[in-house]
Amino acid sequence: MKFTARLRSLLKSLTKRPLLEDDMEAELCFHIESRAEDLVRQGLAPADALRQARLEFGGVDGHKQDMHASLGLRWWDEVRADLRFAFRMIGKNRGFTVAAVLTLALGIGANTAIFTVVNATLIRPLGYHNAGRLAMVWEVHHTEGDKPNVTSPATFLNWRDRNTVFEQMSVIFNGSSVLSGGSPEQIPVQFVSPNFFSVLGTNAVLGRVFNPAQERSGADDVALLSFDLWQRRFAADPNIIGAKITLDNGPLTVVGVLPRGFQFFVKENSFGQHKSELWVPITFDNKSRTRHGRYPQAIGLLRPSVTFDQAQSAMSALAKQLEGEDPASMKGWTVRVIPLRTQLVGAIEPALRLLLAAVGLVLLIACSNVATLFLRGLWRAAMKSRCEWRWVRPHSASCARS
Repeated sequence: MKFTARLRSLLKSLTKRPLLEDDMEAELCFHIESRAEDLVRQGLAPADALRQARLEFGGVDGHKQDMHASLGLRWWDEVRADLRFAFRMIGKNRGFTVAAVLTLALGIGANTAIFTVVNATLIRPLGYHNAGRLAMVWEVHHTEGDKPNVTSPATFLNWRDRNTVFEQMSVIFNGSSVLSGGSPEQIPVQFVSPNFFSVLGTNAVLGRVFNPAQERSGADDVALLSFDLWQRRFAADPNIIGAKITLDNGPLTVVGVLPRGFQFFVKENSFGQHKSELWVPITFDNKSRTRHGRYPQAIGLLRPSVTFDQAQSAMSALAKQLEGEDPASMKGWTVRVIPLRTQLVGAIEPALRLLLAAVGLVLLIACSNVATLFLRGLWRAAMKSRCEWRWVRPHSASCARS
């Protein structure tokens, strides 16, 4: 509010400035003429009286500067004068200007482009409310080194029920299905635990997200739409909640629409290669505790006081317990906990940091080159002035002697 008021005051002063200057100049002329008449009556000649009156009142420019200062416009005059001088110098030194601008443009442009990428991947918070506590949880077999692998329903249920470091855990399976109704369309679908959106801390913009009530058998006939699919396929119908859609010849009820731009896609070990447009809950019952076929990805939400290193230690210990209890299925398998940001950025993080340092060095070199151009210009100007002084001084001396 204060800034807006000051801006309005400045604009008002700028618009009234010509009128105020004219009024001030007319008033000053009136006082000078009146003073000159008084001096003439005291015996001075008219020309001398006018000159004396002008000396007493001072020049018009000085009064204008005082008026500008009272209106808060002196800085504006200084800026205009500096800009006029700068453009005049640019016009006189076009080659220098082009070289300096191109050099700085190269350095600043490269830094801006790389920093935009670094900011999006390494600095800006992920688009999830609980992003700082999210981790991907993988199974790792000793014969494959440190390579992450998907887990099985049985292992996930043991992790979920017996771990001490995660507040919640969820599974994700990326696939594709045919959406019927109108023209059939193959769309990427993500099958997730009903608590998946609670783990991420994400809510729907229309309707609701899944809830643990969908865990019960036979209650998984609901779906969530992406914002883009809702607009593209259903014309952003506000009455879409409760509507029936057909996915792979099975009816589903739409219960919500997710926020614009929401996505969760970890490409590593994913059966689907595209970001999802529709979400369906996946449920595991007690029979799943004996299913060791590995296909879903697992994600966990750390407890507030637990670090990723502590989570890794606790889950590794749990993996050893599971291996001892079921050596036939768990022999040689352990757990790897990876922070979500590290998982999404992957191996490009060191390269991005190195690239950012490199373009920073480019900007430093560009600034050094421009500084060198300035110094060369100053040196040439100084040498030119010195030569002119040496040429003028003898001639002046000879004239004085003559």
